[in-house]
Parts: sequence; C-alpha cells; structure tokens
Amino acid sequence: MFTELYCDLLSRQNTIFSADITVRAGEDGFRSGRGRVHRAVSGSGVVSPEKIASADSRVLRGKSVPFTPSHVAAVLPLISSARARRILDPWALALGAMVPDLPIFFPFLPDYTLWHSIRGVLTIDPFAVVVLLAIFHGLLRDPLTALLPSALVGRAASLAPGRYGPRHLPAVVAGGVVGASTHKLWDSFTHSYSPGLWGWEWLATPVVGHLPLFRALQYLSTVVGLAAVAGWAWYGLSRMDPVATPARLVLCAPVRRGVIGAAAGCALMGAAVWPVIYPPGSRAELVTRLGAGVMVGCCALLILYAAVWQIRRAMTVFEGV
Repeated sequence: MFTELYCDLLSRQNTIFSADITVRAGEDGFRSGRGRVHRAVSGSGVVSPEKIASADSRVLRGKSVPFTPSHVAAVLPLISSARARRILDPWALALGAMVPDLPIFFPFLPDYTLWHSIRGVLTIDPFAVVVLLAIFHGLLRDPLTALLPSALVGRAASLAPGRYGPRHLPAVVAGGVVGASTHKLWDSFTHSYSPGLWGWEWLATPVVGHLPLFRALQYLSTVVGLAAVAGWAWYGLSRMDPVATPARLVLCAPVRRGVIGAAAGCALMGAAVWPVIYPPGSRAELVTRLGAGVMVGCCALLILYAAVWQIRRAMTVFEGV
C-alpha cells in the first residue's frame, strides 16, 4: 500500500492545486496564520512534490520531525528479508532511512529541503550513506558492539559483514536510495505540508487541543518506531545461539557502565545546550531541538570513546608484534 502511495506521489502529472493549511497557535506553539501551499509544475509538466514542502518555507525551517532513529523501523521488513538483502545492503538501508535528517544535527550541511527532495534521495543521500557506512564499520562498529550486555556481544559481532569492495557498491547505493525513500514517505504524513501534499485536509484536524493530526502522528510514530527498532534488535539477538565473545571485544563491566553513563550525561547536556545554540520558534520545534541535542551529545561521547578504543587496540597490536 505504501509503495503504491509513494509511486503515486512521484508520478502525478499536469496537476496544479492549492490547499489551505491552517497553522494554529496553541499548546504546541504553532505560528498563527493561514497560508497557501501551491503545487509547482516543472517545464516537462511533471509535478514536483518536494516543492510543496519548500513552498511553506517558514514552517519547514522549523524541522519538527519524527525522532531520526525511529525511521529505521520502516526498513525492518526489508532488512529481515533474505531475498531483499541480496540486492539491498541492510546496513545501507538503516543508514539511508536516517540520513535525510543529517542537516538537523550538522547545520553546515546543504539545506534540509535538498536532503528530503527526490533529487536528494537519488544523489546526496546515498552518497552520505556510503561515507557513513565506511565510518561506522571502520571506526564505530566494534567499540559500540563491546558496550552491549556481555551475553549479546558475540552474537552481534557474528553479524558483521565481510570487507566491503567495489562489487558491493550497487547494493549499498540501492539500499541508501530505498532507505531515504521510506524516510521521505514517512515524513509526507507527519509534516505541516502533509495535508496540502496529499490533498487530505483532515490531516490538519486538531485532535488534542490545538495539536493537529499530522503532528500527533509524528509524535506517535516516533515512539512506536523507536520501540519497534529496539524490540526487533533485542529479540533478534536474544534468539540467536550463544557465541563466544571475541577477545578484542572484551570490555570490563566498570568501563562499560562508565561509558554508558557518560553517554547518558552528554545526551542530557546536549538536550540542554542545543536549544540555546539554535533557539526554537515554537514548542514543536523545541521538541525537535531537544531530540537533536540528545543525539548530538550522545554521539559525540560515543565517537570519542570509539576513537580512544581504536587507538588503544592499535597500540596493543603494535606492542604485541
């Protein structure tokens, strides 16, 4: 069903319409006013859906979005399918489902609307996936695996792919494109431009106070998606046969607890600091700023830990030669 909807979104032609979007002031802090969201038609006569998002730039710049890791839930069926994994790299699928939100965490990157456009899904998004995939497997995978409960470390390590090469690039790029496409589809139901994009005015209907349905879907899908990802990962690892922990991944309990505690502390610090650096314009934006701060703070600490872990491992290997 979602595939058909997304294809319809990309293929509508020779259509021009306008839809009134009511931006209500209320508990969620939306800006008061009434705007016109116009659908643009390119010179070839093909509708460009992403231009609807950029048409109401004042709202879009708020970047109030579902919590980025929750987007991985959309590609779990593909990751779980042996047939899909033959043509779509599962790691690239997961990263692709998240990369369109990178400008929220790294404001120096190209504009947010580009990452969420069809052009971005086919260009900059898969390129970012290739870069992040190399960083993840080269720097982060082993140190982060070592932080898992000791009973799960060996099982998670056994899922690591072999060395990537040029022959894997098509599957990586395809996975990145498909993952980013699911992100774009998900966002099309949970943003301020959603009612105009689909022509469904009921998406703007207030459901809790002044909170419109599309925003309620955003918050609900965030929680459900994150729970689905966590539950899927835990269930998958728990039902695997026990695997001995590789010697390189053995981490003493105090260090594991210390790193996890420091990551939690940095996440809270990031949540406190990020809205100060990038002041929100509404309560809806504040939620996004807090989520971005949590991600930035936690990831900064984990990257530092991973770098130290890799340096210590390299020194150990060098001394053992």
